[in-house]
Amino acid sequence: MVEPSPGPDSYRPVAPIELKNLRYPAEPSRLALAVVSVGCAFLVAIVWLMATDLPSLILAGFVLVTFLFALWVVTQFVRFRLLGDAVLVSSVSFPDVQSVVDEVREVMQYKKRVDIFVVPNLSPRVQLQSYFGIRAILIEGGAVADMTAPANRPQLLFLMGTYFGAFKAKHDRWAITGLVLDNAGIRKILAPVVAPWLRATVYTGDQIAYACARDFRTSLSAVYRELVGRELSSQLEAPGLILQAGRVSHSRVLRVVETFRSVPYATNRFLNLLRFAQQVDPESALEFRSELSDDVKNVLDKGLARSDRNGRRTFGVILVMVGAIILSASLVYLGVQEISSKSELSVEGPTTDTSEISESFGADAAPPEVDAAQSLIAAVPTAVGSCAELDAPAPDLTDGLVAAIECSDPTGGVDRFELYAYESSASIDSVVATVIQSLDAGSCTDGGWSAWTDSAGVERGVLACFFANDFPVETFAVWTYDADAVLVVASDNGMFLDEMYVWWQEASSQLELR
Repeated sequence: MVEPSPGPDSYRPVAPIELKNLRYPAEPSRLALAVVSVGCAFLVAIVWLMATDLPSLILAGFVLVTFLFALWVVTQFVRFRLLGDAVLVSSVSFPDVQSVVDEVREVMQYKKRVDIFVVPNLSPRVQLQSYFGIRAILIEGGAVADMTAPANRPQLLFLMGTYFGAFKAKHDRWAITGLVLDNAGIRKILAPVVAPWLRATVYTGDQIAYACARDFRTSLSAVYRELVGRELSSQLEAPGLILQAGRVSHSRVLRVVETFRSVPYATNRFLNLLRFAQQVDPESALEFRSELSDDVKNVLDKGLARSDRNGRRTFGVILVMVGAIILSASLVYLGVQEISSKSELSVEGPTTDTSEISESFGADAAPPEVDAAQSLIAAVPTAVGSCAELDAPAPDLTDGLVAAIECSDPTGGVDRFELYAYESSASIDSVVATVIQSLDAGSCTDGGWSAWTDSAGVERGVLACFFANDFPVETFAVWTYDADAVLVVASDNGMFLDEMYVWWQEASSQLELR
C-alpha cells in the first residue's frame, strides 16, 4: 500500500530531469524505422501513381490538403466548445490539480502552453490532443477524483508526468501524420514498422512519470490501475502479476499479436517499470524483491533480462530499415523507368525491342522468303484464319520486309488480315511510324494508337485503329509483336472501331507469337 504523502505545501522543488536518461533505449531506433518505412512507402506510392495514374495522385493531394484544412477548422471549434462545456484547470478552479501540473512543469522544464480540461464523461478517460501547435489534455473527472487527495498526490504526479512527458519528448509532433495514416487505412498495413515506436513512447512516458512521481509504489499502482481499474488495484498482489507477465513474455503468439499493437501489454509495462526502477531507484527495487519468494524472483529475473534485451535490440531494426530502403529504391527505379518510357513513347512514337534482328529470322541474314512465310502461316491457328503467302504487299509496308501472308477469318469476324515479318526492329519502327503518323496517341476505340499488353501485363508492341479515307469506309486495326518484328493489319468494311477492338482482343491472344 502507498503510504500517505504530505500535503502540497510541503513539496519542495526538485532538480530538473534529464530527458535523455529517461527515454526507452530502443525508442530512437524504432522512430528511425517508422520514419524510414513510412517515408519509403509514400515515396513508392507517389512514384507509381505518377507512372500509372497521375490524375489519382493529384486527387489524393487535393484530398489531403482538404482534410488538413478541415482538421484545423475542427480543432479551432473543439477548442472553443471545450471553453464553454468543460472546466479549464487553473489555480482558481482546481488548485490541487494545478499545483501538481506546476510541479511537473518545473521538474520537466516545460514552458509551452497546455490547456487541461475536466469533463464529466470521456472514453478513453484521459486524452492527449496536439494539432497545429494547440496542445490539450482532456480528463474525465471520475478518473482523477481520488488522486486529488493529499495521500494520493504521487499518483496524480505520475499521471500528469505521463502526458507532459509525451509533450516534452515531442511524441505529439507526429500526431497529424498518425491521424492521416489512420483515416487513409494505412496504419494497419504499416503496423509492424510503426507500432514498435508507439509502444516505445509508452515505455518512455512511464519512465518520465516515474521520475516525476519519485515513488516506486505509486508507479506500480498506476500499472495496477491500468490492469484492473481503480477499485481493485489495491487488492492486486505483485507475485501473481509477475508470474502472469512471465507467461506473456514467453508466448510467441502474444509477441506476434503485440507486433500490431500501438500500446504494449500492461504486463510488459509492469516489467519495464521494474527494470527501470532497478536502474534509478535500486533501494526500492531491492525492498520490493525482498517480499517475493525465490520461485517468483527467478521468473522476475528472466522477465527483466528479456525486457532489457528488447529495449536494446537494434540489429533487427537496422536490417529492416536497410531492406525497406533497398526495396523502395528498386520500386522507385522501376516506376521512374515506366515514366521515362511513356514519355519517350509520347514524344518519339512507338518503341520496339532493343534487339536489332528478330530471333525468329536469325542474326546474320534473312532466311528464304518461303521459310519465313511458312513460319508466319504456322503462327496463325486454323481457328483464327486460313492463310497463304501474299504476292503483292502494300508498298508502304515493304521497307525491310522478309515475308508477308494474307488470311481470311473463318468465323466471319473481319474481311481479311495480313501478317508482315521484318528483318529488324528498325525496319518495323519505320513502317509503324508511317502508319500512325496522322494518328494521335489514345485508345483504339477512339481511333488512336497506344502500346498494348497481353493478359500477363507484358508490353508486346503498338496497337492503332482508324478509318480509311476511301469509300466505302473501311475500318483498320494495326498491331505489332515487337519481339518477333511482326506487323498485323486487319480490315473490314462493315465494322465500327469498338467492334474491331473486340475482334482484336480475341485474335491477338490466339496468334502464336511471343
